[in-house]
Amino acid sequence: MRRTALATLIFIILATSCGDNSSDPTAPPAGPPIDGLTRPIILVPGVAGSQLMLDGQEYWAAVGDQVFSLDDEFLEALALPADGVPVDGSARNGDILRRESIEIIGLPVKEADFYATIIERFAALGYDEGQNLFIFPYDWRIDSAIEAARLRAFIDDVREEANADRVDIVAHSMGGLVTLDALSVAEMDGKVARVVTLGTPVLGATKALGVIEYKAICFTEEILDLHCITNPTTAQRVMRNFPAGYQLLPSREFQHAVGAPLELDGVEASYDAWASIVRRNRNGALLDAASAWQGQLPTRPHDPEVEMLRVVGSDRATPVQLERFAIHDCYFFSADFCPERMVMKVIAGPGDGTVPRASASLHDADRGFDRRDSVVNHYVAGVNHMGLAQDRGVFDVVIAFLGGETEARIASTASTGLVAQAVNDTPTEFEGLTVTVIGPAWGSVYDGNEWTGPVEDAEADIIYTGIPGSRLWRGSNGQTFAFSKPGDYSAEFVVPEPDAPERDYLAAQAAPDEPIENVVLIEIDRYDDTEIEDSAIFRVEPSPGMRVRFDFSTGGDPDDVDILIDRDGDGEADDRATQVEDRVPRIVEATATPSATTVPELRTTPTPTITPTPAPRRVTRQLLQVGPNAELRPDIIEAWEIGEDQSEIALSIEEGLELSDGTQFTSETLLALLERRRADINRFEYLAGEAIDDYTVFILLGTSAATDFLATIGEFRVTTVQR
Repeated sequence: MRRTALATLIFIILATSCGDNSSDPTAPPAGPPIDGLTRPIILVPGVAGSQLMLDGQEYWAAVGDQVFSLDDEFLEALALPADGVPVDGSARNGDILRRESIEIIGLPVKEADFYATIIERFAALGYDEGQNLFIFPYDWRIDSAIEAARLRAFIDDVREEANADRVDIVAHSMGGLVTLDALSVAEMDGKVARVVTLGTPVLGATKALGVIEYKAICFTEEILDLHCITNPTTAQRVMRNFPAGYQLLPSREFQHAVGAPLELDGVEASYDAWASIVRRNRNGALLDAASAWQGQLPTRPHDPEVEMLRVVGSDRATPVQLERFAIHDCYFFSADFCPERMVMKVIAGPGDGTVPRASASLHDADRGFDRRDSVVNHYVAGVNHMGLAQDRGVFDVVIAFLGGETEARIASTASTGLVAQAVNDTPTEFEGLTVTVIGPAWGSVYDGNEWTGPVEDAEADIIYTGIPGSRLWRGSNGQTFAFSKPGDYSAEFVVPEPDAPERDYLAAQAAPDEPIENVVLIEIDRYDDTEIEDSAIFRVEPSPGMRVRFDFSTGGDPDDVDILIDRDGDGEADDRATQVEDRVPRIVEATATPSATTVPELRTTPTPTITPTPAPRRVTRQLLQVGPNAELRPDIIEAWEIGEDQSEIALSIEEGLELSDGTQFTSETLLALLERRRADINRFEYLAGEAIDDYTVFILLGTSAATDFLATIGEFRVTTVQR
């Protein structure tokens, strides 16, 4: 199906750069040549970085076809059977993706760069493909262990062809996982000298959970800065039986390094809890196989003589948690009819825009997580996930490392003879902001030069992310705009008419959940690296054609944002959005709409006639704390008594504790949490729990393991608010 807004498409494609890491790819790196570049190099691309071919035709990436197709149903040819193994005569991998041309009316108008830049940079240093530079394309759909076995054989072939004892490997993204698997066995000892991973999700990525289970994040959000050229529903359906897709899901260790990738109604889901959802709705056998594979994947090669460098994106807004919750679909509370609707909000954190920082670096000092295993991390600021394979500064560091500089010397700023910059082993913090719009609102954010959001007068799914460092993540009834770079922005949203195509697209994005119709919530969160520092929630009563406008800055206080409402579309503000403490509707008498004269014109500085209510601060707490000597300490559970046989427990919980959805944490909340986490406590034979009163709970176990039971549930996390 061809898009109707051809002129708009041409403008967007011609105006778009291929990421914000552009530079001359063929110019040699600055500085003198490196004498140590003697070993052949194997380049291993990341997920979706190799062609998928069928009957001589490219089905992936087929960027031009994806741009001009609404449903992308041609990608169905890439689907796999339930066992995840391609059948004879189905699609197979072709070459590495270099550059993809987009044509309009048969004329090439734009090229999407994948790995052409890094290959050209190697060529500028004298590397020739097939001589001392070897490319390892692979089928990124299938079990990575299968491709790892192929890579082992490929390494042997390269060593023989290049007459070399050892080779070097540069692996991007999932290519690093394939490489780690390939080098995990003793038979590969002595065959590889150095390994560089670029943004490799060793512990998995929240984005994979968003793509596979919730359609909440685009699979191809970095191609041409068009979001999203791959239809999310089609991507979810096609990837159902991709073993490698499940291998990219957050691993069990992800929770300790990054945090829970999913929060359900204010409670962080354990690995077993969210995995049970995926197992029920997707391919459980492939999920379990992937979990076992993740559990045995090493963090570095088996050969202790292999030197390794991890390149890690540090300060880009990156999906770290999917927050799924219910709100009432009404502006004012109605006791007779106020249905609940599900929402998906994306919580940001530090990383490269795709892979969370700690998943690639295996280190988070604040969480006490460290699995670096003596490998140096090079943290990169201002570069996205695909850009790690294209950025000049990154390439220079890689070349210096492969050229013979030891890890210690690269990490030292005193190494003035290096061709590359010194390795930066201190991460740049993420100091950004997200704006999440919930409900029937459609619009964009502007920075004075560019915009991020849908393209007006085009098809509803044509999205442009032109603001540098911006992202747009869409899930059920929620749109999260994320900004990584300092700046001042203006936002404008419209409530589409009931029969507008935007309504249909919002409904399709919400499916299988019901769309929200009767309320708009705007949530603004300001981040201090891994934590949300300040938040504000605004409530708007929507009406068709109504426009909402507001200004904000990444360094500003969300409480200071003034959201103006133009109900009749005449360009003047008729009202202001109400700042609220939580997402719960209130029983309120509707008041008369203020006249246009009481509120300033849009795009001007409003008269401060409304004093906003300070927004609560989100705080993640545990049920119990564990001291340095493994002793239990109070947190949400303030006190506890254990029976003589260690099978009975009485718990007292903190009173007045408010959750992020506005409800109170009570005995019933705790019991519901234990039921939700039953898979984590079944080994203690959890028989029953009873609420003695609102803040006292009695627990009965079938084993004499009360202390271990408390230590286990003590790690359960809950998102609360402080006022």
